[in-house]
Amino acid sequence: MKKAFTMIELIFIIVVVGILAAVAVPQINRNSLVEAADQVAAHIRYTQQLAMNDNKFDPNDPDWF
Repeated sequence: MKKAFTMIELIFIIVVVGILAAVAVPQINRNSLVEAADQVAAHIRYTQQLAMNDNKFDPNDPDWF
């Protein structure tokens, strides 16, 4: 009866964990970038709403929206 892992089994596990980490890390970074972009867009929409409430809206400016 075998009570320990062989060297090949350990190397295989290390390779599998490395591949999973290489795939997961860029996804985490991408999610944080998307979240930051969403936050910036929300702040811009909020600022536009405040400007409209303060009557600072220029209907002749096509870039305002």
